[in-house]
Amino acid sequence: MEIKRNPVIDYMRCLGMALIIFAHISPPLVLFQLRTFDVPMMAFISGMAFYCAEKQKVKFTSYALSRVKRLVYPVWAFQLFFFLALFIVKPASLYPLVSLQTIISSAALSGFGFFWIIKIFILLSVLSPLYFRASEYLSGVSLTIVVLISLLTASILPALQPHGDNISTDMINYLITEMIIPSLTYGAMFISGVKWLTMQRSERMFCFITFTATTLGFIVYREVVHGTFPYPQDDKYPPGFYFISYAIPMTCLVYHFLYRFTDKEQSPPEIIRFISSNTLWIYLWHIPVVTYFSMSQSNMHFILKYLIALSCGLLLTRIQHQIIQKILYTFRHHRGVSAFIRQTFTG
Repeated sequence: MEIKRNPVIDYMRCLGMALIIFAHISPPLVLFQLRTFDVPMMAFISGMAFYCAEKQKVKFTSYALSRVKRLVYPVWAFQLFFFLALFIVKPASLYPLVSLQTIISSAALSGFGFFWIIKIFILLSVLSPLYFRASEYLSGVSLTIVVLISLLTASILPALQPHGDNISTDMINYLITEMIIPSLTYGAMFISGVKWLTMQRSERMFCFITFTATTLGFIVYREVVHGTFPYPQDDKYPPGFYFISYAIPMTCLVYHFLYRFTDKEQSPPEIIRFISSNTLWIYLWHIPVVTYFSMSQSNMHFILKYLIALSCGLLLTRIQHQIIQKILYTFRHHRGVSAFIRQTFTG
């Protein structure tokens, strides 16, 4: 299948990855809050990429299984290397992570705080055909209204969670917090991305104005009624109305800026294409660096920490990419092995 590559998506994906890494080096509060739209924007980008790749034409089961493998296998491979290295080297700052509980919870995509995002994108991958089919029946204005309703619904759900200390209550609360709310909120970003490239300029403007107004309205409400300024990050776990409402206009601005100043007929530079195609492993390889900074309570300037974390992620992914290419050549006559290696260690 021929994929229609959109250079704006590559640039947006690179920016999203850069902002996510930036969040993990303890930047100043204002900058930390401003970049809070990074993960929702990545969900939006996934929706655009889904549309451009025409994935809606593939079978649901095979696509969902393939996406789950492409997300989970790399994470498990990284965790194997990471915990094994910690066990062998025993670095003072990071060795406390070597516990059975941390290893098991990390494999279940919880762990020590970096793997929850993988669960979000697995959920979006599984539901992506459903999101696409829903978008087919919506105009740009209707989509904005549906997204608004989805976010309002998600904001109400936490108040409906049952209380109690039993298995059934825990399961219901887990279902609401970890499945339903993210499917509504991050799903709203995904479906917006799916529809975005076919929306008219007036429809995009309607979406931007609507959620800019809701964001500003929420800020004014909190200031007047509660006397406090709401931070988007405070509404992130679980993702709520304000968190996504803020992310939508910010994502719109990023898209508009990059679309205006990007040559749509020319392929992006090789470094941009490399980052865009390897965001998962760049993300994984930055984890040991930022975890070390956090657990060692480093006083290094945040800009220097950021440059080190970003550079290490890029460099290690580049080295890995070159090694994997040689391994793939060695196993070029073994399709099953080659496919597994490519699926696990690239992308």
